[in-house]
Amino acid sequence: MGNLLRAPLQPLEQPGTKKARGRPVSVAVCYRDVAVLETIYSCGLRISELCGLTAGSIDWEEAIVRVRGKGKKERMLPIGAPALDAIRAYWGLLRQPPQGSDPVFQAGGEVIQPLSPRTFQSRLKQHLAVAGLDRPSHRTSCDTVMPPICWMPARICGVCRNCWATRTW
Repeated sequence: MGNLLRAPLQPLEQPGTKKARGRPVSVAVCYRDVAVLETIYSCGLRISELCGLTAGSIDWEEAIVRVRGKGKKERMLPIGAPALDAIRAYWGLLRQPPQGSDPVFQAGGEVIQPLSPRTFQSRLKQHLAVAGLDRPSHRTSCDTVMPPICWMPARICGVCRNCWATRTW
């Protein structure tokens, strides 16, 4: 997880790094991505829940986040100190810190909008590649897609247990 949390800050360590369109990488976006990863890791949130967080849903003293999930169900989840610190660092770089119903994680730009799930997914994919965690899945002889976790030395996989005997390495 450490490499993944450092990945969003790598463009800041390499001066002159630019986006695909030639624009410089925003410092606030890099710190936003760190805060997003810390929060999703700390709370175990779904992407849609993370993108729907508002500033008023964080209780800083109790370290609890109020989350609206599937079916408009509301949950109270603990949030770790590293995630809260990352959010504070990100908010410190914004012109105006979010308040009340403003989104915790903003898309960027002049208009205050929440980060979209699609944007988060593409950014996460980039950070996984930088951290070296983007290994492709592997198809087994029974045509089951094996996630990379199955490549661990234990060689035990509940999903494709039936094809271990016929698997070629």
